[in-house]
Amino acid sequence: MILNQQQLEEKSGQLEKQVEKTKRVLTQTTKDYLVLRHKSQESERLAHEEIFQVKQKCENLVTEKTKLTEKVHEETQALREVVREEGNHAVLEFRNQALSRERDLLILKEQYAAMQEACTKRIQDLQVRLTKLRSRYQSLDKRRAMEMEGFTRDLAGLKRYLQKLEVIIYGKSLTAQERQVPRYGASYWAVVAKSNE
Repeated sequence: MILNQQQLEEKSGQLEKQVEKTKRVLTQTTKDYLVLRHKSQESERLAHEEIFQVKQKCENLVTEKTKLTEKVHEETQALREVVREEGNHAVLEFRNQALSRERDLLILKEQYAAMQEACTKRIQDLQVRLTKLRSRYQSLDKRRAMEMEGFTRDLAGLKRYLQKLEVIIYGKSLTAQERQVPRYGASYWAVVAKSNE
């Protein structure tokens, strides 16, 4: 009987070590999850900032295009007035300048169209990346929840088994304070067994 009690006590010690190991694994898993979540949130924040900067750049280009268009229009109007005053020579000069401005405007429009296309593609790429980051974050969160549920079940099962062993060994479930008391040798258990007879 004493041998069985010693075996049960050893088994109880092993189970307690297993519980501590499970707790350490849970702590490490939670730490890893928090690190990954922080990285995911930081990546999402940077993606938002980059999208904002790209949109701001597009808006600045639109503003610049509008200003240049207005400037070209104003210069064209001014040149028309000069043509009326200076005759055929001014007309020729006006035509040359107008053509030059139109070429500049055409180049600007082409540059704007290319930049707008690049900005649109960049925004789409960032949105796809953001969607992937969100999906990864949700998967990590779901995985952590499942691992937490599994650890909780394992801990509960180990605690119940430990309580059963305590009842078998000591005749009752121990309190937290009693579990801190050092275990006694075979002579003590012989006295306990005799007193229980």
